Amino acid sequence: MNTISTEFPGFWIASHSASAHSTGVAIGIATTYGITRQPEDDHTDLEGGRLVGMAIKTADDTKYFIISAYSPCLVSSTQVEHLAFLNRVTSLALEKRTEGYQPLIFGNLNCIRDKRLDAKNGGEIYPGQSNWFTTMETNADLHDVQRYLHPNEYLESWSHGRKNTLKRFRRLDYIMASRSTLSKVTDIKVTPTLSDHRMLTLHLSKKQEKIGGPGYWQHPDHRLKDQDYTDTIDFA
Repeated sequence: MNTISTEFPGFWIASHSASAHSTGVAIGIATTYGITRQPEDDHTDLEGGRLVGMAIKTADDTKYFIISAYSPCLVSSTQVEHLAFLNRVTSLALEKRTEGYQPLIFGNLNCIRDKRLDAKNGGEIYPGQSNWFTTMETNADLHDVQRYLHPNEYLESWSHGRKNTLKRFRRLDYIMASRSTLSKVTDIKVTPTLSDHRMLTLHLSKKQEKIGGPGYWQHPDHRLKDQDYTDTIDFA
């Protein structure tokens, strides 16, 4: 962290385990966007996973609370602990919303939401975890941004090992945001890395575009038509 924060100046926070097999999570914010930090509202949590949160304010006075989360690998024997971790993410996001922040959740949540659209060649679905996403959207106004942009597309963010001889793929990494933040989203890019996980990059405009029309879903092509989004902030 000392090396990274020296090479890439800005606001940094990390939460990590001492284990060589499970490192941790971090958030780094460049200062070039006119962003200021609210360090008194930062948060770290090591119980049953890794969780860190940073409070910031943008140049247009929008307050975001950015959460970076790593949930331990999910198997049948760890369902209870895994779901308890996800619920702590929910509690933190809702707590910060009452303090005037827009929550943004980024994380390797290590669970599959939809087997048909988020997994190839295996992968177990656990109802508690799958229902957590639905509850977040219907009751907490925190939405799966990538699925919102691509409602019926197959998506993936993880592959099984370097050679992946079993051709296993999963979507284990997610970005979640409120409807007011969704109105600023222009794109999510998925970039291969040296890890078995891909990097997700979220592009936000600085404009507030109203989501209109009846019903819950609105096709992004309609919502973004004829808009100029040259002035954006990127979160990766």
